Amino acid sequence: MNKDILPQSDAEFSRPVEIATLSQNGRHFRIEATPEEARALAERFSVIAVEDFKAECFLKPVRGQKKGVRYQLDASYTVRVTQACSITLEPVSEDVAETFTVYFVDDDFDNLVERQEIEFAYDEEDIEPLTGAEIDLGEQLTQHLSLAMNPYPRKEGAKGDELGVKILQEDDETLEIKKKNPFDVLKTLKHKS
Repeated sequence: MNKDILPQSDAEFSRPVEIATLSQNGRHFRIEATPEEARALAERFSVIAVEDFKAECFLKPVRGQKKGVRYQLDASYTVRVTQACSITLEPVSEDVAETFTVYFVDDDFDNLVERQEIEFAYDEEDIEPLTGAEIDLGEQLTQHLSLAMNPYPRKEGAKGDELGVKILQEDDETLEIKKKNPFDVLKTLKHKS
């Protein structure tokens, strides 16, 4: 067992790292979910299955390099997620792969950096407060997976007719708003007299 990773906690996929054990050069971690952890994650996400959850993580101290930032986590993962189709409820599998960076900052991070208006972009790094003496790599991976999964999985070819209703598609003409002529109402009144 890697001495830098603490024993697993009660979380579904927990890999806490004691930050006091990190060298200045940081440390590489290869993580894989056990079958039991994968089943627990599937239950947490309310999906059919989570399989082959594998990750590569690099955690390093960044003291002095960036104001208020203490540690940086660079991670990438791959996983197969099977969900119920949002239309037919049949199983739909997708391979999810993502790379992300998280900065762990001091509690007084807000006081250390200039206050400025922040514009968020999809691909920006996350900032997490550093609480305690450990960083849970597994929980970081789990949170990022929850955001990366397709919220409305759809089986190939499913259109919604299976439900007896029409689900509008982006290219449907009915989505286009047709402007009505305000004088059309007057025309109908004129013909009634």
